Amino acid sequence: MTFFEELEWRGLVKDMSSPEIEKLLNDESVTFYWGTDPTAPSLHLGHYSSLVTAKRLAKHGHKPILLCGGATGLIGDPRPTAEREIISYEKVQKNFEGIKKQVTDLFHGNVDVVNNYDWFKEQNDPYLESYILKAVQNNNDIKTAQLKIEQAQINVLSTRSDQLPNLSIGAAPAVAKLPNQTKTTGSIALPIIAQYELDLFGKNWDKTKSSKQLLKGVEYQTTAADISIISLVATTYYNIVKLD
Repeated sequence: MTFFEELEWRGLVKDMSSPEIEKLLNDESVTFYWGTDPTAPSLHLGHYSSLVTAKRLAKHGHKPILLCGGATGLIGDPRPTAEREIISYEKVQKNFEGIKKQVTDLFHGNVDVVNNYDWFKEQNDPYLESYILKAVQNNNDIKTAQLKIEQAQINVLSTRSDQLPNLSIGAAPAVAKLPNQTKTTGSIALPIIAQYELDLFGKNWDKTKSSKQLLKGVEYQTTAADISIISLVATTYYNIVKLD
């Protein structure tokens, strides 16, 4: 069984762009890459299939490159169900360093690990950045979305308070004069009453959970509006530049 036949037998080959690939994989040494976005600080089960296949290719004499999306990891990943959470630059770069060390160890140093942020970061255009900043700051849809986020945050705090005990403090002054006494005595009582609603059916918990989901949805809508505006401004800008 040839190496390519083994890959087919394992169900790892679906389509080929050229029949010459079979000969290249069997008889020559080629450079290949596989990519992942560093959205977690460590390799996980989702990397297993591609990582094992890369190990098989490397074992057969091919040269691996891991392309980590340090730039693409900074943006959302639209899906039919939900969009991937957007994480900060610092966290993405920290995740990249963690994955880089693990992959380097797994391949005993015989792998190139590259970060696409290294070339995306050079694509800075001060004019484009200023146009994008103005567009985002003055867009009514984004302003409305930000106000909705603030309202949703208030709702979350309000529903959380329903799960806490209610405290009430009262004052009860009293004045008394004992028989055969010329002096009166006074006292004041400060009773503190705590009331807590036993949430047997999870009503308050469900309200809090619902308000959190609403907040997350509004945040996703705001992010989508940001991306839409940025994309529109960038596309228009580069179309104008091409005409110059």
